[in-house]
Amino acid sequence: MVDMNSDETIQSDNISDPLQHLCFPQYIGSLSTNDYKQLQNVEQIWFDKSLVNRSKSKQLSGMATDMNTFTKHEQCINFINVNRNTKIHLIVSGCDQENLLSSVHDLQQIKFIFILCDDNCRHQQLTSKWPKIIGIYTKVSSLNNALRDAARLYERNSTSISFIMPNSQLNQLDPTFMYTQIFKEILLNIQFERKHIKAFWAYSRRMFCKAPQNLSVVHELQQSYHKKSPIWWYTYDSFLYSMLNHSLRLMDGDMIIRMGFFINDLHHQIDQLHRSQLPVSKFIVYRGQGLSKIDLSTMQQSKGGLISFNSFLSTSKTRRLAVEFAQGAITDPELVGIIFIMRVDPTQSKIPFASVEDVGCFPAENEVLFSMHTIFLVDDINPMDGNDRIHEVNLTLTNSDDNDLNVLTDQIRQETDPQANEWYRLGLLLLRLGQLNRIEKFFETARTRSHPGLIYYQLGRVKDAREEYQKAIRLHKKAIKIFQKNSSIHERHLANAYNELSKTYCSMNLYSKALLFAQRALQIRQKSRVLNHADLAMSYNSIGNIYYTQRIYDQALLSYVKALKIYQQSQVYNHPDLALMHMSIGNSYYSLHSYEEALVSHTEALKIRQKSLPPKHRDIAASYNNIGLVYEAMKDYYNARISYEMAVDIGQQALPPDHQNLRICRKNLEHIKQADHAFI
Repeated sequence: MVDMNSDETIQSDNISDPLQHLCFPQYIGSLSTNDYKQLQNVEQIWFDKSLVNRSKSKQLSGMATDMNTFTKHEQCINFINVNRNTKIHLIVSGCDQENLLSSVHDLQQIKFIFILCDDNCRHQQLTSKWPKIIGIYTKVSSLNNALRDAARLYERNSTSISFIMPNSQLNQLDPTFMYTQIFKEILLNIQFERKHIKAFWAYSRRMFCKAPQNLSVVHELQQSYHKKSPIWWYTYDSFLYSMLNHSLRLMDGDMIIRMGFFINDLHHQIDQLHRSQLPVSKFIVYRGQGLSKIDLSTMQQSKGGLISFNSFLSTSKTRRLAVEFAQGAITDPELVGIIFIMRVDPTQSKIPFASVEDVGCFPAENEVLFSMHTIFLVDDINPMDGNDRIHEVNLTLTNSDDNDLNVLTDQIRQETDPQANEWYRLGLLLLRLGQLNRIEKFFETARTRSHPGLIYYQLGRVKDAREEYQKAIRLHKKAIKIFQKNSSIHERHLANAYNELSKTYCSMNLYSKALLFAQRALQIRQKSRVLNHADLAMSYNSIGNIYYTQRIYDQALLSYVKALKIYQQSQVYNHPDLALMHMSIGNSYYSLHSYEEALVSHTEALKIRQKSLPPKHRDIAASYNNIGLVYEAMKDYYNARISYEMAVDIGQQALPPDHQNLRICRKNLEHIKQADHAFI
C-alpha cells in the first residue's frame, strides 16, 4: 500500500507548455485516405476483363469519388469479400460474366448489378436468373443515370430512424437518437463564421478531386451559397443531402461538425417559415422509402410506441410520390417498401416544419420539410392491398418532449457540460463517442473561453486514448498544477485529473505511481462536500485496474465489485461507465477461471453498451472480443468465432487499421480458426 502522506510533487520540471507543441493551423485538418470512402454511401466497382471499356469508365468516374476497376475475377471477388461492411454497386462489362456473377451475386454487400453491353437482347434471361441486375445498358449516359438513381434510392432508404417500444423503460432509447440530439443542441447554439464555411468548401474540393461532377457543385456552392436559401440547397440535386444524412446515420461526429453551419442554417430557415406560415389545421403528408426486413419487424413490435426520424425529414402532400418511392425500394430484394402516412396536428409539434414548395428546388413535389428529431406515434402497420412487399404505416405526430424521453440522454448531456463553450462540449461528446480524429482542434478552439486546466485535462485524455502516454502525463500534470491553486473550488476537477494520471501510469506499468494518484483521487472524492457516487465508483474501478494489471485478481475483483455497488447508488442505468464496471468484473472472473460468471458479466456489459453507445463503437468491439475469450476458454468454439468476427467487424470500422486492440481481435479470430476446424 502506498503511503498517502508521501508526496510526489507535481512540478513543472522545466516542462514547456504542451499546448505550444500542438499545431492547429486551421479549423479543418488534412484529409485521411478513409475520408473519401466514408463520404460514399455506396462503393462502385467496375469489372472489365478486356479493358475495351476503360475510356467509358473514366466517363463514369466523374460522379464517384473513387471508382475501383478490376480486370481479373480473383482480384474483384477478393475486394468484394474484404469489404463486407460496404454497400457495393457492381458494374460488369459484357453479358458473359456468369462465373463472376455466380460468385458474388448473393453476397449481402452487393446491392445492385449493372451490365454495360452492346447486346441487350439477353436482358430477360439475365435478370430472371440474377435479380440484383438492374439493367443492361448500351450507353454510358444511360448507365450513369441508372447509377445516380440507385444511389439516391439507397440514400432515401437509409434515413436514420429510431424506434422506441411501447411501455419501454425510458433509459432504453436508441443511442443514435441520443447522440444526434445532443449534437443538434450544441450546433444550434454556435455562431458559425464565414471561415467555417470556407473551410468546408476547401474540404469538399479535396474530397471530390476525383469526381468532376461533384467538384462543379462545390464551385457552385462556393459562388452562390448565400444567394439561395438553405432549403433550396438541401432539396437541390447535390452531395449536401447525402453527405448530411450519411454522417447522421453513421454518427460520424467529425463530418457532422464540419456540416454544422448547414445544419444550423437549415434548421433556422425551417423554424422561420414555420412561424410565418402558422399552420393551424390538421393535415396528412406521405413518405415512401425502403426498410430492411429486420427494421420492419422492429417497427411492428413498436406499434403503440414511438418512431423518431433523426435527420431532416422530407415528406410530400402527394401520396403518388410516396407510392413510387416505395415501389422503387423493392427492386432491392432485401428491402420492403414503406408508405408512411403521417397525420399532423400543428398544435402538437415542438419540432418546426414548413411547406417548402415556394422555396425548394422542386416545387411540384408539394414537399413539407421537418427539422431533425421529429417524433411520431406508431398507430398501425398493414400490407398495402395484401402485398407483403409494401406496407402502409400510419403515424401521428406527437408532442413528446425530447428532454423528458429518458434519463440517460440527460445524463450524457450533463457530461458534455451544458454551461461550457460549445466547441469544448463538442470535444467532450467526441471523447464519449470514441472518435479521436482531429478532436484536439475543438478543445483548442474553446481555449480562450474555457478554463485552461480543463483544456489540459481533456487533451490529456485524448493523448491517453491514443496511447501517447508521455504527452498525456505532461498534460495531466499541467492540469493538476492549475487545479491545485484553488483546490476548494476545483476539487472535483483535481480528483478527475489525479484519476486520469493514475490510468496513464497504469497503462505504462508504473504501478506504484498509478496507485498513489488513484488513492489521491479517492481521498478527495471521499471527503467531498457533495458525494458523487459515479466518481467514487470510478476511483475504485481505477484501483481495481491497477491490481488487475499486476495479476492480483482477487484484490481487483473486490475493488470492481465495490465500484459496481457504489455506482448503482447513482441510479443511472445503462450508462457506458456502468458497462465498464461489469466488463472489469468479467475480466477478473475470466482470469480466475470462473467462466460462467465471466460470461454473465461480459454479456451484461455488452447489453448496456448496445443501449448507450453507437453501434460501431470501439467499446462494443471490446465486449465481443471479451465474450469470445470466455467462450474459447469454455471450449465453445462456434460462439467464440462468432464473437471474434463481430469484434473484428466493428473494430475495423471504429479503430485505425494499426490500432493495438484491432490487432488483438484479429489475432484471436485467426487463432480460433486454426485451433479447430470442426465447427467451421
